[in-house]
Amino acid sequence: MGPTAEDTTAAKASAEVFMMAFRTLSSDARTRVIEELARDKGVWEDLEAAVLWEQRKDEPRQSFDEYLAEHEASQE
Repeated sequence: MGPTAEDTTAAKASAEVFMMAFRTLSSDARTRVIEELARDKGVWEDLEAAVLWEQRKDEPRQSFDEYLAEHEASQE
């Protein structure tokens, strides 16, 4: 079961509050926050995934069923 609209709205609101607070920090404090985020393996993986998603969001999509059909056809 995926996130609900309410979950998505709450996450977006939290992100906006975080970014508002982050922007008010001094340059040195922002650097320290980023360094702490980079040290956290789980956060770093989330950031990498977000960057990859952003980079690839306009690429053509193929359903898993379509992929399987093509893969099976190429194996014959």
